[in-house]
Amino acid sequence: MGRDEWYRRTTWTEEDRDAFRERYGRSRGKNSKAQYLRIQAQTLYETGQRELVEVSLGLFEEYFRDFPDALDCAVGYETAGLCCEFLG
Repeated sequence: MGRDEWYRRTTWTEEDRDAFRERYGRSRGKNSKAQYLRIQAQTLYETGQRELVEVSLGLFEEYFRDFPDALDCAVGYETAGLCCEFLG
């Protein structure tokens, strides 16, 4: 994963989570943070692995709580719905 792909992790080990949180915490601007969080959540959903879809849903919950007015909120709701459908 290149330097610019830190918000597209396809694994979510403790190390992955901590590295994401560190970079996420340093990112500037509300819109950027919202986008990074949504993209990471969507990337984890796209793995199709149950445990990562559960993490994805948790990230979406954080996204909706912290960025209710995000420009791409509709995409977030759609993917969160897909997570729920996947998890049954």
